[in-house]
Amino acid sequence: MISEYELEQLMRAAMSDCRKDPDFLRALPEAVLHTLAPASDDTGRLRLWMFRQPNGVLFIPYFTNLEQARESAAGQLRVVTLPGKQLLEISRGATVIINPNHESCRLHPEEIDALVSGNVAVIATQVLKEGCEILVTMPSGVPTWIIETLRDLYGRMPFVECAWLVDAHPVERPDDSTLVVCLDVAPPHQSRAATATLTALQAGLGRETFTVDVIVENGTPPAVEENGLLIYPAKVDMA
Repeated sequence: MISEYELEQLMRAAMSDCRKDPDFLRALPEAVLHTLAPASDDTGRLRLWMFRQPNGVLFIPYFTNLEQARESAAGQLRVVTLPGKQLLEISRGATVIINPNHESCRLHPEEIDALVSGNVAVIATQVLKEGCEILVTMPSGVPTWIIETLRDLYGRMPFVECAWLVDAHPVERPDDSTLVVCLDVAPPHQSRAATATLTALQAGLGRETFTVDVIVENGTPPAVEENGLLIYPAKVDMA
């Protein structure tokens, strides 16, 4: 069992260095976590309280310590304390924010599913240097399982308008290419779409080594439409 102190230290480390995210995520099922429920409930079932963000997205709050949970409950809600694995199980399908009133982090439904299954995706953010020029071309040799995995995923995510695959090449290194998933997604759901994409692909990789980047925008750049492979929605042959 992970102590409260150890969990919060891992969370702080992850927030300062995204390479340490997996250490924190793997600790969640082994920790004791707190959440909120209605003060009185005669349904006979545990119902967790949800809040709505300004962008309309609903989330369940998790707390790493009891005092933060009591502070958020404000005497109006009941604090529920559960093993992390059990709380993750009953939160499936929801978005979770850990410690929403302090330094916080978000777990999307796809991340929770992966955690319950014992998988943790390693996700890193890269910032391109100013003035860096990238060329995009039609991808070649894309494994079929990648296309099938992504089509299945986006079919369950109605906010994904379309998805393309391209090979991206830095102008100064034309032989150095990376497969990139380009998504057209509205802003409230962009983070979730990117995280879900990488989580699904890493779960399918197994021991295979493959580098995939994800770019999410509201709309599709002309260069991607002209040079990319549309994988979602799938083209329908009308012949």
